[in-house]
Amino acid sequence: MSHLPTFGLKIVIEKVHCLEEADDAGGAAPYLWALFFKVDGECYRFVNGRLTGEPVIEPRNFRHGNLGKSESGDTVFPFQDVAVPAEVGTWSTVLRPIEVLGNDMKAYAGVIGALLEEDGTTNAILGKGYDKLVSGLRKELSNLVEELQTIYITTGAQPTDAAIEERLQAIEARLTQDLERTLILATLFSFNVFAIADPDQRIGNFVERVDSDDFRNRQVRPIYHTWRGPAGIWSLSGSVIGSTNMLDNNPATRQIVTSGAAHWIGPKTPGHPQGTEQVHKLYQLHANGSIWEYTGTPLTGWKRIGNNPQTVQISADGPRLYQLHKTGSIWERTNQSGWKKIDGNPHTKQIAAVSYFGTEKLYQLHDNGSVWEYTGSATGWVNMDKNPDTVEIVAAGNTVYQRTSTGRIFQHIYSYNSRPIPGWKELDKPVDIKELVAGTGGAATTPYIMGRDKSISIWTGSRWNRLEDHNIYTTHIAAGHDGLFRILSDGTVQKFMGGIYEEFAGFDSKPRINQIVFGGNNLYELDKDGFIWATPLRRNFGD
Repeated sequence: MSHLPTFGLKIVIEKVHCLEEADDAGGAAPYLWALFFKVDGECYRFVNGRLTGEPVIEPRNFRHGNLGKSESGDTVFPFQDVAVPAEVGTWSTVLRPIEVLGNDMKAYAGVIGALLEEDGTTNAILGKGYDKLVSGLRKELSNLVEELQTIYITTGAQPTDAAIEERLQAIEARLTQDLERTLILATLFSFNVFAIADPDQRIGNFVERVDSDDFRNRQVRPIYHTWRGPAGIWSLSGSVIGSTNMLDNNPATRQIVTSGAAHWIGPKTPGHPQGTEQVHKLYQLHANGSIWEYTGTPLTGWKRIGNNPQTVQISADGPRLYQLHKTGSIWERTNQSGWKKIDGNPHTKQIAAVSYFGTEKLYQLHDNGSVWEYTGSATGWVNMDKNPDTVEIVAAGNTVYQRTSTGRIFQHIYSYNSRPIPGWKELDKPVDIKELVAGTGGAATTPYIMGRDKSISIWTGSRWNRLEDHNIYTTHIAAGHDGLFRILSDGTVQKFMGGIYEEFAGFDSKPRINQIVFGGNNLYELDKDGFIWATPLRRNFGD
């Protein structure tokens, strides 16, 4: 019995580069045709001895100007990069093997396309050509499935990789020929004098294809094509991203949270937690306010535990989960599906929960800058501070921090026996802060800040120490029990390793990062397409 992995797949055509263009300097107006496809266990089923279904074809905008360039507007100069909009060049899906009598047949996916240059061909003509390409691809893929099915039924064995490869290469060759032929014939039969006299030029074709075996041991495969011809010298680049660590792929997902780095079951002492049990949970919040809990099975293992369209934020602290509504009301989860209201102040703008050595804390920030702590008793909430400049609270370990609009940071520490240490301490002098995060390792809580100049500093206990390797392309920072991470504008995730940043092995795929959180021994990432990925960290908490 043969089993192949199901994995999340993202194909990203990131940019087009013009090295040399044949029109007058600055006169080129490229546009992109991209057509995504897959044949897998989502679109085909083996029923009554035959595969039934049809391939998935994902067309995109094919018209002039889909890269933001046109002959009547902004054009391209030599040595210029042109970004490919996500709606034109990015596709996210799940690739499942096709189950055939207890065995898994490989699934296939990819993109076929062309880079073209605008001249006299009209969008109406292009539409006919693009439609012909769509129908041609659908026919070719359907024929491929029939051939693979015939091999299986005739021989009783899976088609060999060599046999499948031969057929796929033949399809690619025919479709590549069809691309050019389609554009020429559509122009000729349009009877458009201007289009015939000055038709659009095909700069080059490209095909990228993956199967179920491609991402067993890696997460990314680069895309790179270059063409030299009558239209000049051009290149296209991007990446194909795949991972079996994908937990979900819902574009409605807006936030993920975990129940913290650890929920400790055992003595509530400040000693080293060696040997105690570590438990954490993962939740996601959708745009419609629904809340989902991960039960352990990728893709299908999510249980809905809340469904209120007023929900705008969730926060977890170990055994507890909270939600904040647009109205300012705060709700605590009481059991598998129940919630109880623990506050209803319309001035509440943020909540922050944390669990540390068995002590759970919940804080809220009001729009007037006041910070409140939940007591869990009949008295409800205790006011901790009121600073009209406070714009954010961050909780980690046994500490809660305030960040003000003027760049000042204050910390408040509670003791292990839950008796507060009085007052707030300002951490050094005001700084120009863009982002504040905090992580917990062992019994220590460490805050980090990123300035508006993208520099990153760590609090040493007496001052802010600026870290080396300043990178102006840093967009966000994240911290947890495994240290400090930074996210670059291209999606690269790097971990701080005692003086230098190293690319984090879990996310060498450069997805469009939206959020990173830590839970247990995993790092979780939410990208802008709603994909949730999990990567084991390199060490255990407390080691």
